[in-house]
Amino acid sequence: ILMQLLVESLTVALLAGAASVPMTAALINVLASAEPSLPIPLAIELRSDPRVMLFAFALSAITAVVIRRDS
Repeated sequence: ILMQLLVESLTVALLAGAASVPMTAALINVLASAEPSLPIPLAIELRSDPRVMLFAFALSAITAVVIRRDS
């Protein structure tokens, strides 16, 4: 039963991480299109970093394993 719960937790964590990738792309587009009207021009480059995404995936998987192991 514990192994099944672990697999279930990892599956949910990884699916949530995978769902965040297109959401990130959509939010970057929304933020890029919302330019504030300021007297000083700003040059802000919005992009997603693959290293940050990999870290988030790893963190969610580790969290799922640690929480299920302690439960």
